[in-house]
Amino acid sequence: MVKNQEISLDFFILFDIIINMDITSEINSYEGLKLKEVTFNMHTHVCTVVFLYNPTLFKVADKVEEIENLLKSSLPQNVIIETKFNKCTLDKSNIALFILTMITNNFPSLSKNFSLDDIKLTIDDMNISVDLYIDSQMYEFSNKLGREQDIEKKLQENFFGKFKVILHKKQDYTGENVNVIADNKEFQDSIKFFENKVLYKISNVQHIVGKAEYNMALDFSKVQENMADCVVCGSVVKIDKRSYIRKTTRNNRTTEQERYFFTITIMNDGKYLNCSLFPRVAEEKKCEVVQAGNKIALFGKFDNYKGRINFTANSLCICDFEKYIPPVKYKHVNEHYHTVIPQPYEDFEQSNMFEEINGKSSNDALNKDYVVFDFETTGLESSKDEIIEIGAVKISKGKIVSTFSTFVKPSVLIPQEITDLTHITNEMVENAPAINYVIPDFYKYCYGCGLVAHNIAFDYGFLSNIAKKMMYNFDNPQYDTMILARNKLKGLKNYKLGTITEALGVSLVGAHRAVNDCLATAKAFLKLI
Repeated sequence: MVKNQEISLDFFILFDIIINMDITSEINSYEGLKLKEVTFNMHTHVCTVVFLYNPTLFKVADKVEEIENLLKSSLPQNVIIETKFNKCTLDKSNIALFILTMITNNFPSLSKNFSLDDIKLTIDDMNISVDLYIDSQMYEFSNKLGREQDIEKKLQENFFGKFKVILHKKQDYTGENVNVIADNKEFQDSIKFFENKVLYKISNVQHIVGKAEYNMALDFSKVQENMADCVVCGSVVKIDKRSYIRKTTRNNRTTEQERYFFTITIMNDGKYLNCSLFPRVAEEKKCEVVQAGNKIALFGKFDNYKGRINFTANSLCICDFEKYIPPVKYKHVNEHYHTVIPQPYEDFEQSNMFEEINGKSSNDALNKDYVVFDFETTGLESSKDEIIEIGAVKISKGKIVSTFSTFVKPSVLIPQEITDLTHITNEMVENAPAINYVIPDFYKYCYGCGLVAHNIAFDYGFLSNIAKKMMYNFDNPQYDTMILARNKLKGLKNYKLGTITEALGVSLVGAHRAVNDCLATAKAFLKLI
């Protein structure tokens, strides 16, 4: 190691000292920490060493002084050490959004017909596999240019982990197999990737500082950790020009120069972000054209300042922007049932329920197909509770023709109060399929039918929440027997399912079991329409 040496310093010497000597192995001995970059200011003799760390593996507060002392002991005495620790967690949503905006801004030729759905991430401990499905016309060209390595390098610089990027021709991708995830908890973790897909398209760019590429901007309100090479946008709320004294030392002589930087607060969708911009001397005057109310985009990096996320920019433009929600590529209906097979149903008491004319009911509503469904769940909140039983019946031409019924294994234990209400125990769902096996079959069962439920907002909330995360879109027409009953059956003491079925003369046996509730709801629905 180099100690107490007076040498003519430049960046390359410092970089060689830190990267190529024993200090590297010592830094790597800290689990959850890695060296990101080293910068050295030849005028101020400030060496800035930036680390990435995983907060679950590395506690900054416990080790920062120890690491700074290690650096000081390894470098010449006239070097001022400055350390930065950038927190980095392996969140699929953050990584995917970063990849999309990075490719759009840096490699626009790759971004043709490219969306979040073309990014497939697999995380195994600290190893992250990134499969990118790109337009077939760009595949060969991208391979020749080594774009996989370029993207890997960007990811390595911004996230803690070992990345492997593989490009695929888009037509090679056939979609995930229905039975792809056996463990429900693993599935629940994986679906987080599909949330928070809001970006911003940039247009009408007028460069003010720098010449960065502005095509797509991140939703800065969703960024929780430090990231570089990012674009943000918003309307200027406040901009201030401030001065600082820049000291330079040459030949043991220190001179001072007044320089300027700008603090800019931008707003987008009611959220605010504080930004800092340090222009070159030649560009300081240009910044003065930016005023409150201007729409701007900035290129730079997110960092942490006094416990808050801040954005440090090196380029700025005046522009227009608009919210862009990437189109969702919902899955098609399955060709076959895979896990839950509907069963035929015959109820002889329905045979003369409706008068038919030339084989059709005189009631147009009865000539449509419906699926009456009911869920039992671990709780009342669709955002966090889970489905433990699905029951459904299909109505065709005014008759119940089949049933769809299955338990569903949740990722949590069933609360006792739910067992007391539904009589569904943890033992009963132990060998049941997970929800990712069931939803594709239920989508097929419901395809082309109206959806019916008693207080449908509750059940449909659970259905829509989980289905869209699996890329299935239940956009069927909806019918609520509670609302129908309120319009048709005036004066009931309440409009619970039991009260309505009793008023209509429909038998309800085994309430709070999904398929029993469905049969009763279906018979009530047929009498109400």
